[in-house]
Amino acid sequence: MSSREPSESDALVPVVIVTGFLGSGKTSLIAGQLDQSNGDGLAVIVHDLGEENIDVAYLQGGEHVSLASDHRIRAVSSGHITKSHIDQLADELDDLCSEQPPYRAVLVETSGAANVIPVVERLRAGGSHWGLVSVVTVLDASVLGDYSSDPMIAPLLERQALSASLLILNKWDRADSEQQGEAEKYLAPICMVSGAAVYCTEFGQIDAAELLSSRPIPENLSPPDLDKAHPVESVHLMQRRPFHPARLEHWLEQSWIGIVRVKGFLWLATDMDGIYVLDAAGSQREVGLEGTWYASVSEDELKDDPEVQRLVNAHPWGDRRQALTIIGSPDSIAAAKDELESALLTDHEMAEGPERWIGYDDPLTSQFT
Repeated sequence: MSSREPSESDALVPVVIVTGFLGSGKTSLIAGQLDQSNGDGLAVIVHDLGEENIDVAYLQGGEHVSLASDHRIRAVSSGHITKSHIDQLADELDDLCSEQPPYRAVLVETSGAANVIPVVERLRAGGSHWGLVSVVTVLDASVLGDYSSDPMIAPLLERQALSASLLILNKWDRADSEQQGEAEKYLAPICMVSGAAVYCTEFGQIDAAELLSSRPIPENLSPPDLDKAHPVESVHLMQRRPFHPARLEHWLEQSWIGIVRVKGFLWLATDMDGIYVLDAAGSQREVGLEGTWYASVSEDELKDDPEVQRLVNAHPWGDRRQALTIIGSPDSIAAAKDELESALLTDHEMAEGPERWIGYDDPLTSQFT
């Protein structure tokens, strides 16, 4: 069955699936589209492995962190893609695309650890208010050569690439000439099979007209058994105590065997105000300053919002917390979580309080002052 395309007669909302392996830049690409649209008619549904959908918070932006869906950026959080999850995703599309006035388009971001083929096959049939017009696969040009030869990653990567109407070689500026050549060599036979177009981008920057264009979607993708074991798993670190910055930096500098992605929000002991974000994929590991905890804002400035009040009053430290997802091989993620938890403050250090924490050795936040 071919994908349904919107027309003047049926006024279907065009839906574009955005997929790609962990850390390829899918969320950055979508954030760029939201900036281009300036909130005008573009909606997003995000599937994430985390208990808290961190990508939703990235996309909503703003000074503070909100992990709740809003009217145009919705979350479908779960583990691996199952039939019930796909049905939930289709129901979310039905609800979103029935709103008036209709959205100009909807982007569906799948988890980077998910096999996208079952999603494509379900959404290909379309709905009463929407039709699938394209599948966009984002690939990290700087690591594609390495990932394509990794027995844990390669099968999933190939399924994502073969599903694409449009292939985006992202982080082209970070790839050297050898890596660029490896990426192009990898994609050549895939494009011969699928007929997908290829764009090279930096920071996922692509014109909205190109991204949202209707393109032929590969047929006969033969979705695998959803009950088979998945090579990539996730574990979540949710804690109400801060990291010691020096111990966290030490962990960031280690070799991560079997770990392909770590992402989320950080609370650092030396800064009671700032929300930091950790974004690590392969050897690329970055800590950035994202915003301000609600708990550090005066009561006069707090939003008169029940959800904000709940976050601030739910714990002695307010909304300050760790919200991290570690993704990799099943044998590696539990050990990585234990190692990361050792960078949290000990009970003795917690008892010292913020007055002492501010004096801790801190190689991380100095770049933001």
